[in-house]
Amino acid sequence: MNRRSFFKMLSFGSMILAGPLGLMAGFWEKGEKNYWENGIFRQKSIDISNIESGIIRARIDNSWLEYSIKKLPSDFMEWNLGSRLKALKAMREGTGGFTLGGPHSGMVATWGGKRKDSVFTLNNAVKGIGMAPASGKVDSFIEHMVSHGNDDMRDKLDWLIELYGNHENFDPRMQTSLELYTSRDFETHTFLNIMENPAATIVFLDRQSFEVRSIARIVHPGDNTADEYEKKLLKYVNRIHGFFHGEFSIEFPLLIFYAVEVFDNTPGNKKGVRIMPPLL
Repeated sequence: MNRRSFFKMLSFGSMILAGPLGLMAGFWEKGEKNYWENGIFRQKSIDISNIESGIIRARIDNSWLEYSIKKLPSDFMEWNLGSRLKALKAMREGTGGFTLGGPHSGMVATWGGKRKDSVFTLNNAVKGIGMAPASGKVDSFIEHMVSHGNDDMRDKLDWLIELYGNHENFDPRMQTSLELYTSRDFETHTFLNIMENPAATIVFLDRQSFEVRSIARIVHPGDNTADEYEKKLLKYVNRIHGFFHGEFSIEFPLLIFYAVEVFDNTPGNKKGVRIMPPLL
């Protein structure tokens, strides 16, 4: 075989390899079920029709179960908001900032869905976790961020310090996040698990360590069946993400983690004691 024929064959072989691999890009990163219709998804494994009474229903392992939503305990709230304030003030003074630990970075464990690239459904992902504004205040917070999106970062930090300095600004029953990476062509393990089995536990690692066991709600920006507070909360969480990190051209799906149980995993005298609801 001469040199010209060898390189021709090599080029042809590369095309054969590249073709199937190119077609398979994204194939493995999809679930075995289709949750999408007309470019959006709707979570059908959760029922929030009785949410105003503090009750949420979820389909866990193919059984519909009822859960009582609880307020996050004062120890958790003091740690969470206090840690955020400390980090924001350090950023304002130029002496520090957020770390990989603390209330912002929650390790979210889920199970139950199935993606084509794994024999497991169990998954753990570190996500940016935030507080949910009280329903009576969410509109004014969104308006402020829209009006002051181009402010100097120091002015933004001043507002955030004021925001987190008042516990009454937030609904103590939930934590929030965004599902940043899921799309029709790339579905995360977290997305698939929550769509199929909306139970999630969040672990926060710090000198104090808490675990929030929750029912997880996921809302697509185009889901017109979401209730009015969910729609506002989706805008708020996207806005505050952009307010701090810079604006994005799209809105991301919202994650709401409704608290059911909280454990204090702090090393020492706690080591995994349930603190909410209190044990009898």
